[in-house]
Amino acid sequence: MGEYFSHWIVLMFIFLTLLIVSARIRNKVGYNLIFMNQVITILASMTIVCYMMYTVSPDVIERFHSRYLYITNIFVIVGIIRYLQIIFVGVKNPIHTEVLLKDHFIQLCIIGLGITFCLLHCLAVSSE
Repeated sequence: MGEYFSHWIVLMFIFLTLLIVSARIRNKVGYNLIFMNQVITILASMTIVCYMMYTVSPDVIERFHSRYLYITNIFVIVGIIRYLQIIFVGVKNPIHTEVLLKDHFIQLCIIGLGITFCLLHCLAVSSE
């Protein structure tokens, strides 16, 4: 059986990319700030929903041997909320790729996501 990516994770990365691009152009001249804030909020929501659907998808549960992957949703939710806080409240024109690499809270969310995902997978495999 060939390896493939879940359509949910592909959609999540598409929405995440659109979110980062929208946040980047948010303060450019000619864009309505209220409209761009709404676009960013919708894209953030869609990113979260796609990740949630990924974690409860039967093929992903079967591949990782764990039906508890949904626990990792918390890291994605709080990480995106932190990103939105930086965009809407924090620095006026942040360099968005640097935010992902330099913000300690977002780094902890990414590390927590990875560790939790691996632990859930390892626990499920060892219990079989």
